[in-house]
Amino acid sequence: MACTVLVPTILLDKMQSETISYQMPTQSLPGLKWSDHIADLVELSDFLGSRDIQTKNTRIERYIQYLTELIAKGTKNESLVFKNSADARFKSSFDWLLYVLREIHELMWILKGLKAHIPAGLDGKLSVLVSGSDFAALDSNTHSRNVQFELRIASYFCQADCKVDLTTETDIIALSEEYAFFVECKRVASMSQLQRRLAEAAKQLHRRMPRNQDGRIAYGCIAADVTKVAFTHNGLTFAQTNEHSRDVIQKKLNSIASSTMKMPLFSAGQNILQYWLQIHIPSLIIHPPTTITRFSSCSIHNPKIEGKGWSALKMLHDISEIGNKRDEREVPPRTLTLRTGLTLPKGTGFRIVDEEVLRELLESGQVTGRKKDLVSRIYGQILVPEAFLT
Repeated sequence: MACTVLVPTILLDKMQSETISYQMPTQSLPGLKWSDHIADLVELSDFLGSRDIQTKNTRIERYIQYLTELIAKGTKNESLVFKNSADARFKSSFDWLLYVLREIHELMWILKGLKAHIPAGLDGKLSVLVSGSDFAALDSNTHSRNVQFELRIASYFCQADCKVDLTTETDIIALSEEYAFFVECKRVASMSQLQRRLAEAAKQLHRRMPRNQDGRIAYGCIAADVTKVAFTHNGLTFAQTNEHSRDVIQKKLNSIASSTMKMPLFSAGQNILQYWLQIHIPSLIIHPPTTITRFSSCSIHNPKIEGKGWSALKMLHDISEIGNKRDEREVPPRTLTLRTGLTLPKGTGFRIVDEEVLRELLESGQVTGRKKDLVSRIYGQILVPEAFLT
């Protein structure tokens, strides 16, 4: 059985839509238990406390409280836990859950790196990280999230057994046995910013990166979080299947990469290996009903690489692939039984969602004016039972 999805124009940057079919899943997605999430947050809190960084009355404590209450009660009043956080994007329990998981999963990834290697200069970064607001989507002061992104990227190198230094002007210096990787990290909020921020990072590397560092050839890498470029609402994504969710984000990434490749990225003498674009966003999947957080990447390689640069690039690629390793605690997939029919209550009505409304919803996260009367929320469906509309 296949699931047919109408992919709107905003995903393809074309004035047309196309239909794509995905196989209905036969297995559930692997994932961690809520207790594992809480255990990691508690471990992170204890780690911070051991370094005299308090988490009381911070977002770390609130994430733990939220998940603990979720497990204990099943029902919750999120606005009492995350005071002054609610806005138009927080309408349902699914919204709260996805936004919380986005934050938790990034912190869990950072913790995984810290358990492998403690970077130099870590404590100052952690103090800034803890001070941030509860949700990136509502963070008006970007400093905390900028540091969190640096620690997210540093975690890849920590897990790859590199010696990581966060004390210099360069955001990250990571030493492997053979190479020194100088990494500049940028969070980009719009397409109009992209060229300026990437050019700024390249100039910083050109100014700060030596030819050799501690007996190793030095190579540069520019990591850019382009989540808000791809999804201006900086919110959530919705998809029919896991594969659909992956493709929605990858198409956005590929579109951004295509535009980026038209920019003057690589200049002689800079020794920059690649631009590493990332999108970090939560997704609600319909089949099977699942919440996930995606860290999707796309790399633009320097076409002028020579000699040992190829070996260094391969190592950088292997480091970026560390994110694909399975967590040993994951609950394995279980076999699903596909329904052969659907029973609906007597009197259930259906409405076809206007394609213009769907396009606006996916692009901005909301609909305006008279369209609010047509639909207020769509979780991937084109044909939506009235009972599902809120």
